[in-house]
Amino acid sequence: RSGCPVLADGVGYLDCRLAEAVDLGDFLLAVGDLDAAALLHPAKRNLTVNEIQRRGFRGPAILPVRGFADDGSGLAAAPTLGADAAALQAVYRERRWGLFLVGASAGGAEHVEVSSWAIQCSHQPPRMLLCRERDGPAAALVQAGGRFALSLLAEDQLPLALAIRQGATPSERLRRAEGAGPYLEDAVGHFLCAVEGQFNANADSVGFYGPVLRFGWGRQTAPQLRQDQLLAAVGDAPRI
Repeated sequence: RSGCPVLADGVGYLDCRLAEAVDLGDFLLAVGDLDAAALLHPAKRNLTVNEIQRRGFRGPAILPVRGFADDGSGLAAAPTLGADAAALQAVYRERRWGLFLVGASAGGAEHVEVSSWAIQCSHQPPRMLLCRERDGPAAALVQAGGRFALSLLAEDQLPLALAIRQGATPSERLRRAEGAGPYLEDAVGHFLCAVEGQFNANADSVGFYGPVLRFGWGRQTAPQLRQDQLLAAVGDAPRI
């Protein structure tokens, strides 16, 4: 509809109209309203980052360490890195497109939920982006506390993800960092982030972005839990 080129032999496409743009320095965060979409070849399988990695590609799809040193702006406090630069790059390279446990806390209250709405959105400083339902508990606590935690779930944590979707809060399995939301120490890895800014994703959703203040491995080699595995287990296709 817009005239933008799409792959005729791809799985499908999304045609978006720019609604908001946020200048993040080395990245431009573009938020769009969906004008058109089509599933062109549903029998084809999506190409994923993990598939590219399996084929031996070790290109620039990594999280650079530059940007963690605070330049005095206060936007990205330098974290205490629990690993060297190569390990930090490996954390992000292995993130792939899995599911996160989102953790948020403020004023003594905390909340966790499962989401796929998270992604890297700049290199310098390394930032992560999170979108949640505007009226949901996660969005309220992220706004109040100014922090969010992302734990990349392992494949064998499917029962945990299902329990959380049903309203359970596995407090005994969660860890808490000062000033950040709860996270899973035994996930594949975790990112603890500060909120630098937010944007209106649409009428019912809100987006938050900000620098990674701390990261850590849990189980580096564990297979990641994917969205399609969770949806198959619950038997429907809810927004996650």
